[in-house]
Amino acid sequence: MLAKESKKILNLEMITTDPIADFLTRIRNAIKARHRVVEIPASNLKKELTVLLYEKGYIASYKFEDDGLQGVIKIALKYNPITKKISNNQSFKGFKAWSKKVC
Repeated sequence: MLAKESKKILNLEMITTDPIADFLTRIRNAIKARHRVVEIPASNLKKELTVLLYEKGYIASYKFEDDGLQGVIKIALKYNPITKKISNNQSFKGFKAWSKKVC
């Protein structure tokens, strides 16, 4: 009994987080759910990633808000309501076809 409890405690202590994967997953999930804005807990690394994504044109805009603790990053996602598409690639069963870019 004691051995099982100690294994559970050890497993909890060995949990690691990946802030970059969490950041990108939150954005990907918001895109799939067709949200216009996603809020992500801020860190210096995430702020730099946000600026990079904006400069490369992957997000529409961003805003850093300080809430007294760690802060929040608000990211406005790109979404075209006419075509209902966010990305411009369409893949299926080994065939990749690129659609025309809609501005």
